[in-house]
Amino acid sequence: MPPSIRTRVAAALFSVLALQACADAPPTSVDGSPPRAARTLHANAEAESAVALVARGVAQALTRADFRQRVLEDLRDSPFPNHRVHLNSYLRGARGRPMAEAVAQGTGRSVAELHALLQTLPQLELTVPLERDRVRWTGSDDIVVVGTVMNRQQLQRNSSLAGYDTRSGASVTVPLGLVLPYPLLTVARAEIRYGADPESRRNSAPRHRRSTIGTPDTEFSLTTTGDGDQCDPTDPTLIVECPGTGGAEWSPGGVPIASGRTYQCFESLTPENDRDTDGIQDSCEAEVAGPFRPILQYQWLDTHRGREPYWAAKRGTRYNEIKVFYAFSYYADVGTNVYFNNVGPHYGDAEFVVFTFDYWGGNWRFKEAFLSAHYGKYGWNSSSTRSSEVFSYPDNGFRPKIWIAKDKHANYHSQGKCDEGANYFDTCDDPAEWLEDFEFAPEFNLGNNESGTRLLDRVATRKGYSAREERFWTDSEFRGWQAASGPGSTGYMQWLNDFDF
Repeated sequence: MPPSIRTRVAAALFSVLALQACADAPPTSVDGSPPRAARTLHANAEAESAVALVARGVAQALTRADFRQRVLEDLRDSPFPNHRVHLNSYLRGARGRPMAEAVAQGTGRSVAELHALLQTLPQLELTVPLERDRVRWTGSDDIVVVGTVMNRQQLQRNSSLAGYDTRSGASVTVPLGLVLPYPLLTVARAEIRYGADPESRRNSAPRHRRSTIGTPDTEFSLTTTGDGDQCDPTDPTLIVECPGTGGAEWSPGGVPIASGRTYQCFESLTPENDRDTDGIQDSCEAEVAGPFRPILQYQWLDTHRGREPYWAAKRGTRYNEIKVFYAFSYYADVGTNVYFNNVGPHYGDAEFVVFTFDYWGGNWRFKEAFLSAHYGKYGWNSSSTRSSEVFSYPDNGFRPKIWIAKDKHANYHSQGKCDEGANYFDTCDDPAEWLEDFEFAPEFNLGNNESGTRLLDRVATRKGYSAREERFWTDSEFRGWQAASGPGSTGYMQWLNDFDF
């Protein structure tokens, strides 16, 4: 198996898969005591063994059909991102308490001893990590339970991990680098902020009637900004601490545009100052879209970052909003991950982001972003809408940084979300030391199909790589100006129309 694929699949299983730890005695120092590194390794090995034991107990409990149905329903109704359940509080709550007895029995301990064991470990969560499993599993006994507290680097050094089936509770080997023929349920280190009483919140969430944990529609809705992305670092009730965002802090007050205009951008419109007839003066579109354009965080080994970006603008849903569609227009997608049905290597790559801006008190500000990440690809779509507070701002406090997955060009607001993307097959593990700019110029404005005025359609390459033209407003593939035969990318017209540009 190529190392890159193994690394990516290892990343998919980070925080969701387990490995029985080595029981070798740690080395000793000159005075006979284990050195600090060895003590840490030994403690990590003990934690891995303990989490694997808990996973085995969960698998033993789920040999019962009624417990599998209960877990399916409780994951289905969870209000937390990706239907996660905080395991520690769940096993103490009314819904999880009966299962706790079966889990304890599967570990060879009493219930009190099980809870004492959990107290020695990091906070744990129960989740079905892959979208395809959440929309397909119906409570059948083919699910495999795994668990770990290993970090990503530790996990990447392994070719297989230990799991437990729910038919007999027996140990099974979970290989890295393969699309598994069975769904996975994972016991893992908690990665989100659950608040003071996660079980009460889960238990009071609305009940659903579907027979699976999620549906394609609900899976998409759970990727949008919600409580999981809001964090008050001074809140003493948080079970998991707030992560640092890095870079400059968000600037909630915004900044004035060069002309100082706000509402005036939508007034005194003429064919000369609003060529795309979208209700915004053209100069205002450029004054907002240009200074707020994204900053791009690529990966060291992503050698196919070549692109010829374009953009489009429109009125937002509120009176003071402008939306901007940033089309990256890559020459190619060179991702070699064979597990992406219909999203393997191809000519052209029509990834994009849509930013929403508004004005208040004389200033314009970045409000939220839709980030395409395999948009439109069922089972792999990790696109999301994110509010401005969750981004980092490395230069001046109002231009957000976008993390771009290696080779695949999917867009994320953070490195962690990138590493979770596309069922954990995306990766941002090796960020370049430099940041890149989204090339912007007023003349790159595509216009607005909704208003009936397309400024650019037949577009020749600006950099001379091919004689082939691209058609941004024609229902055809986007091929990155490449004339060679082979698969292309979905055309930009479909994405522009989806967002009413």
